[in-house]
Amino acid sequence: AVSNMSLTKFLSKRKRRERKISAGIIPDFKVVTLGESGCGKTSLVQWFLRQRPLMNKELGATVAASFSRHTFEESPGEGGPMMGLWDTAGSERYCALAKLYYRDAFGAILCYDVSDYHSWDRLRYWINELNENKPGCRLYIVAARRIFR
Repeated sequence: AVSNMSLTKFLSKRKRRERKISAGIIPDFKVVTLGESGCGKTSLVQWFLRQRPLMNKELGATVAASFSRHTFEESPGEGGPMMGLWDTAGSERYCALAKLYYRDAFGAILCYDVSDYHSWDRLRYWINELNENKPGCRLYIVAARRIFR
């Protein structure tokens, strides 16, 4: 049985969250990128956000994760749903932190470098990890290629 006090707290938290969503503070849905270090996650995210490719000199290694927002306009000038996009670091030392970022995620973009078999092989880990800890999360696999410029 749920007490009236805990139900009241839950509803007030929910209303605060709904106000934050409507004010554009909290995204409507969350997407996370996962994959090995250097496989192209950050390049993919930045290309999506800026609508242009980035040069390697514009990118540095992601530390832990970076967060971006993107609003999908239903028609020009009108706001639509807002996506929160977490670009996670791929290095081993940040692997354990990934759970913090894919919690409550609507979708996950799994990236691998087509020239690196290890990054392809590591996709199995991420697929299993998400299926065990975030069932129902939509998975999208993106093949990238590291190009040195």
